[in-house]
Amino acid sequence: MLSPNLYLSRAFVEFGPMTEEELLGFYQRGILHISDHVRTAEHADWMPVTEWAVSKGCTSKSSMLQKATPPVKGQGKAA
Repeated sequence: MLSPNLYLSRAFVEFGPMTEEELLGFYQRGILHISDHVRTAEHADWMPVTEWAVSKGCTSKSSMLQKATPPVKGQGKAA
């Protein structure tokens, strides 16, 4: 089992530590947002979660884009 050494940042709130397996699971299930960032315990620099996931062999998740993109005015439910 891998030791937890990854941190997730969402809206300036840091979560972790967590393992790579945990974070990849969140990504694959579409739980993460396109605006989330990841860093390791050894590095202070944050990386966009999509860039991190691609470096681990995952492809982009369209559900992430839908969560992070606000609806365009005039679309969706009528007021």
